[in-house]
Amino acid sequence: MPLTPARLTRYLSTTDYFRDVDILSLSAVANRFEVVYISRGEELFAEGSEGEAWYIIVEGGIDLTGSTPTGEALFLVHLSPGDGFGEIALLENVPRTATATATTTTTLARLPRAAFERQLKGGNPAAAMMLHGIAVRMSRRLRALSRSVQGL
Repeated sequence: MPLTPARLTRYLSTTDYFRDVDILSLSAVANRFEVVYISRGEELFAEGSEGEAWYIIVEGGIDLTGSTPTGEALFLVHLSPGDGFGEIALLENVPRTATATATTTTTLARLPRAAFERQLKGGNPAAAMMLHGIAVRMSRRLRALSRSVQGL
């Protein structure tokens, strides 16, 4: 079933990023998303490539992998529907810090940085709530990484 703007808006309203946003504000942001379909094993973006958008998984799954300073592959995390990734691209104009690969046929909602910035500058509450949700998730990931590095 195609991911229409109305279906995407309904879906986004169930995610941690947008759960508390009124439907009118959410619709304005949802209309800025692009739908991306990728196949199992397909790479969405590679570590070091330009980061120009944030993604949220609608259906399917994504593995994020990186590389160690010696070039060894490093599994970072498996992401499922409702998870967002690529948030650093919304916040900074820096290369991707990981490679994103589909683990199954996957449907993604893609929000380009420029579209997000327009919504944020325009004062859309959904953009501010999304930013808050991203910050919370980044904080959780950082704490988990710290515990992992410390061997806790």
